[in-house]
Amino acid sequence: MVRSKAYIWGMVVGMAVCILLFGVIAYIVRKRTGVNKREYDERQKLAQGTAYKYAFFTAIGYACAVGVFDQMTGIRWCDTMTCAFLGICVSTLVFATICIWQDAYMSFREPPRNTYLIMGLIMLANLGSASMYLHASDSMVENGMLTYRCVNLVIAVMLAVIIAMMALKRALDRRKERDGQV
Repeated sequence: MVRSKAYIWGMVVGMAVCILLFGVIAYIVRKRTGVNKREYDERQKLAQGTAYKYAFFTAIGYACAVGVFDQMTGIRWCDTMTCAFLGICVSTLVFATICIWQDAYMSFREPPRNTYLIMGLIMLANLGSASMYLHASDSMVENGMLTYRCVNLVIAVMLAVIIAMMALKRALDRRKERDGQV
């Protein structure tokens, strides 16, 4: 399936606008709340380093597994863009999971509601975009293959899992504080 140059430029510009919009929203939220710089202590930086390492190895493992699967079976289960974004999402989820459970996901000065707000807005934007494909004639699956149209839904699910983990971790920490275990 060959796309026109206009279509490809539209995708590139659309992604750039989304990234720019995210940056503007994050900047506004941080300015309004007074949190301008994320500061992490040494323990958090060490945990983030470990998380980066595992996320990197996850990305390598994913790329190798997908390549070997494709070469051994000849089955194309998704298009190239979808395959790349799925790998990014899997490794991002590994990074976030390790950081969240080791209290290294948010700066010690950053209120959690900012992170919830930004991630929630991004999740809703991706759900909105995915819903257009769910109701349109364009399918997320063509000829038995996942297409790029499912990427927004995958990102929304990933962010929902991260938000749920953050909320669960926060609830467990509050329970520990309340029970006097900290």
